[in-house]
Amino acid sequence: MGMAIANATGCCLWIWLMRNNKKILASQPEFLCVLCFGSAVTAASIAMISFDESYGWSVNALAHGCKALPWCFFIGYLIMYGAIFSKLSRTNQVFSFRRKKVEINRVVRPFLVVLMLSITVLIIWTSINPLAWVRMGNKNDPLATSGKCKSVNFSPLPFFITLMVMIVMVTISLLAILWQTKDIQDEFVESNWIFYGILAHLQAWVMALPIVSL
Repeated sequence: MGMAIANATGCCLWIWLMRNNKKILASQPEFLCVLCFGSAVTAASIAMISFDESYGWSVNALAHGCKALPWCFFIGYLIMYGAIFSKLSRTNQVFSFRRKKVEINRVVRPFLVVLMLSITVLIIWTSINPLAWVRMGNKNDPLATSGKCKSVNFSPLPFFITLMVMIVMVTISLLAILWQTKDIQDEFVESNWIFYGILAHLQAWVMALPIVSL
C-alpha cells in the first residue's frame, strides 16, 4: 500500500514538473494527475483490511477503517477510470469533430454524474448499515478468534451490487471509448497500454476477491 501511494505521488509530481513537455501536454497532464490521485485512494483501501488490534489499533479506529473501506475502494476506482475515460473522450472529440479545443468541463460531466450517484449510495450505506469491526470466535478452536469488517444491521449486498453495477458501466464505457480511439496515435491516447492495464486490473480482482472474502 505504502509503495503504491508513494508511486502515485511520485508520478504526479513528475507529471507536474514535466507539464510543459510536448509529450506530457499531448497526454493531458490534468487527467494524469487525477488518475494518480484515484490510484492512491484505491491503494489506501488496503490499509483498512491489513490491521487488527495486534498492531495497536483500537476497536474504534478499526471500526472507522471499516467504514472508510468502501469509500476508498469504490471512489478511487471510479476516479481512476473516470479520468481515463474523460481524457480519451476529449481526444476523440478533437480528432472526430476537428475541434481545436475541447473544454474539460464538457467531457467530465458523465464521470461527475456517476461519481455523485456513487457518493449518494455510499452515504446511505454508511448512515444506515455501516461496516463495523467484528471479532468472532472459531467453532473448531475456542481459543482462536478472527476479526473482519462486517455489516451489523443487515446484508450490505444491495449497496455493494449497486456500486459494482456503476463500476461495470464505467469499465464498459472505457472499453468502448478505447475501441473508438484505437486508430489515433499512441502519443495522444495510449490505447494498447490502457487496455493491458485494465486487463491486469481485472486479473488482480479475480485473485484478490476470494482472499478478501475469507
